[in-house]
Amino acid sequence: MKTALAFFAFFLITTSLFSQSFEELRGHELPFVENWDEGSFEFNGWQISEDSAWVINSDVGNLEPSAAFRAEMITEDSVYSSSLSSNLLIANHFEVGEIYLDFDIKLDAFEATGDEIIFFEFSRDSGDTWQIIGVSTNKYGSIEFAEGFHHYNITKFVRGYNFQLRFTATGQNASDIDNWFVDNIHVYRSCTAPKNLEGTYTWNNDGWGAKISWKAPGVWGYGKWLHWDNTVYRGGAGISEGGTWSLAQRWDAGQLTNWHGMDWTDVPIDKISIVLNDGGFDSLILKIWSGPNAETLLYQQIINYPAPGDIMEVTLDSSIYFDVNKELWIGYTLVNQPVGWLPAGYDTGPAVAGYGDMFSTDGGLSWKRMSDSGTNHNWYIHALTSQSVAYSPISGFNLYRQEVNVEDDYVLYAMVPYVVDQKLYEYLDLAPDVSEGETYNYKVTALWEINDDSCESDPAMNIDLTEDYVTILVTEIEDREEQKIILYPNPAVSRLNISSDTPLENIVIFNTFGQVVFEQKIHKEKTFSVNTEALRTGIYLVKIKTNKEIISRRVVVSQ
Repeated sequence: MKTALAFFAFFLITTSLFSQSFEELRGHELPFVENWDEGSFEFNGWQISEDSAWVINSDVGNLEPSAAFRAEMITEDSVYSSSLSSNLLIANHFEVGEIYLDFDIKLDAFEATGDEIIFFEFSRDSGDTWQIIGVSTNKYGSIEFAEGFHHYNITKFVRGYNFQLRFTATGQNASDIDNWFVDNIHVYRSCTAPKNLEGTYTWNNDGWGAKISWKAPGVWGYGKWLHWDNTVYRGGAGISEGGTWSLAQRWDAGQLTNWHGMDWTDVPIDKISIVLNDGGFDSLILKIWSGPNAETLLYQQIINYPAPGDIMEVTLDSSIYFDVNKELWIGYTLVNQPVGWLPAGYDTGPAVAGYGDMFSTDGGLSWKRMSDSGTNHNWYIHALTSQSVAYSPISGFNLYRQEVNVEDDYVLYAMVPYVVDQKLYEYLDLAPDVSEGETYNYKVTALWEINDDSCESDPAMNIDLTEDYVTILVTEIEDREEQKIILYPNPAVSRLNISSDTPLENIVIFNTFGQVVFEQKIHKEKTFSVNTEALRTGIYLVKIKTNKEIISRRVVVSQ
């Protein structure tokens, strides 16, 4: 008698194990953009089903044209399937960064049934097997482009492989819909940018000029977890006849010598975390195996009375070392699961078939893929090393500068090396490399590198997340000990007081964009008070002219 898996949720899929990338060299390098402006599928190598239900619609799009599935081309009101498949997309040389898929869809529906579906899929083996990325249906009727934007992180499925995309319209009754539209397909790689970009005018013993500071991306500890699931718990599964069974995630021999840039050679596993959907079984045994088909048991630990519903993190009784040149399996055995119970927690998918979704119902003699049993998920299983790892794929930061009203664009100005465990960075751009009275814009990017692959991030955003650059107005400051002018209080709240031992003639206040926000001529007074209530919180430069000299001070306004 065959034992089947029962599931908390069901998804229609067609998939099998895949592990090989394409050997062909043809295809499109990333980033890849398809907006159908050429008016044909052939231009970028798209392939359509023999039913010819997919066409280029020159009247509809975001903006038009778009690719359209015409339901009227399906001649019978029965189960149907019609696909639009991409040419090869090249990602087999990528080792760093995240790979994303964006696109827009639109649906014109006559009925709201939930039975008419469009699957978003990928294949890593020339289309022999397809994995589901996402899905949309006519459950709520028509969908406009404004609400049909889709964004997926597909990194763990395609990085290091060449792959194809597919849009498959399928369902029970094509007459319930009119058209599916697909537009603005964008496949691209992105690396995490620095953050908290700041720029200030600075004066110190080294000189005067601009100080640019930023925070490195959060890479500390990245790579210390082992898991195939996407960390989002979705539901649970169990075997339909009840009994004892095992589940696991697995890694190929040699795969962990470069796991997201980290070499796990001689790195132990210290903790395992799982999520249980419900209980009912007699006991749970955490296990680590090695070799093909999990042939060698390296470790096991009985967990009594585990609580379902929450992430359960277990510290192992001893650190477990393993051979990275052999397969690694991590999972657990459920002892005497009752009929109808669904204890094994899984993620939202899609499954990394043959890696994140393995299970056995015969004591580990043979293993199967959960995705072959009618669902599209990975088991929620994480392994952790507590060993300190001096690791980061960031090699450094590129700093770009633009002199306002002089240069039309930014130029690469400096490179700042990455220092392991250093989070805050700054760069001083001092005279004579900056000039008094000039305004400069600065941008900072991160450079990620693993082996022969590199990726430059987008520029860092400022603290307010409004711009990806900072602007600094440079005004020379004389030696502070020689100054006879006092500004107080600093920070100023409602008023800024200025006192001088020589008569004041003019006061000008600039914001960080070099814009004049206050200007006042003064007739021989030695003190003056500025109302700052109308100024926004921030840093300002105050230029003060006396009958002897012109000096500048930096003040902070805090409302």
